[in-house]
Amino acid sequence: MLQLSILFFVKTIPISDSIYYLDHAMRLAKTGSYLSPQGNFTAFWPVAVPAIIALFIKIGLPGLLSFQILNIFLSAIILVTLYKIFNLILCEMELKLFLILYILYPNNLFISQSIMTELLFTFVIWLSLFIILKFNSSQKVWIVILLGIIIGLGTLLRANAFLLLIICSIIILRYYKIKRIKLNVYLILSFIVIVLPWALRNYTHFNSLVLSSTNGGFNFLMGNHKMSTGNVNFNFDYNINNPNEVEESDKAYARAINDLNENPIRIFSLIPMKLFWSYWRGDHAVTWALKQTQNHIPALIKSFVFFSTNLYFYTIIGLSLFRFYLLFNLKNMNFVLFFIFLMFYFNILMISVFLGTERYSYTVFVIHLFLSIKLLSQYIHKDIYFCEKCSYEK
Repeated sequence: MLQLSILFFVKTIPISDSIYYLDHAMRLAKTGSYLSPQGNFTAFWPVAVPAIIALFIKIGLPGLLSFQILNIFLSAIILVTLYKIFNLILCEMELKLFLILYILYPNNLFISQSIMTELLFTFVIWLSLFIILKFNSSQKVWIVILLGIIIGLGTLLRANAFLLLIICSIIILRYYKIKRIKLNVYLILSFIVIVLPWALRNYTHFNSLVLSSTNGGFNFLMGNHKMSTGNVNFNFDYNINNPNEVEESDKAYARAINDLNENPIRIFSLIPMKLFWSYWRGDHAVTWALKQTQNHIPALIKSFVFFSTNLYFYTIIGLSLFRFYLLFNLKNMNFVLFFIFLMFYFNILMISVFLGTERYSYTVFVIHLFLSIKLLSQYIHKDIYFCEKCSYEK
């Protein structure tokens, strides 16, 4: 209801990446091909979001509004999924507090306004964990096949979702002694079935294997060129109009590596800067929703929303740092591997290899919130910390 109210009262004008997704969706719906503005076949931007919007357009629905409503629907599903997951490791009072704080997080309230990948990707991440836990209790093969399909769709959404396939495969190998090789075969085959048509299409046009998108070199160069500050910036040369996008991406990788080789110490100096830019503020969804609107929203209201969002974000992040060690004390090792993987994935791999941006912190904010709740529960009700359901070593 809160997201629907915001959708009614805030008439967001798409900006930046959202504009590109909408433009690509319009061309996809009109031509049936995923083309650049110059009319070339493209895979620079991941295809999933434009394909979803194009589908809405093809069946006669407004693309922007339909995607925003889809976001609201996904938000509800994510909330239910998180309830099912964290019900396993949180006591009743902790779980209620967790859900309330998650719902009231301003980024969650405003994220339905944006035409971005964050919410969909968050859905893929936590649904994957839920499926792993579900398989743990049922041992049904079709659940593993479903997991491969979900990860495949996630890879069409963001190229790095491919890493989910690795971590889920590790969990299966580690905890399932019987038929674990067969289960991984099912997992990988179902993943391949989803990404293969798009990969074949890309091979046809670029003569190279591209599972998702061709913007890896662009992002790597942005985060590691000579003038990079570790944050989003465009102070570098990149021929976005090159019809061979893989060739241009390879050039960007080579240039970034050459810049780093000229000054190897810079590699280490950029890492803390990328960490800083990933956590220096926590209002990305609010920014995308309120930066430009069709209707007038008083500056005082905007300022209050931005201030309260960042205060909320800093508080949760700060509290969670005091309880990070709890991840290693969980009895359920599926949680440990998945949580540690996500923290490594977003806070080490992505921001040390590519660039730092607050958008990366959105998905792992759930883990920070979980750790904060564990810290607060000790002071609200000390007995809760020793509850058997919390699944912690006493």
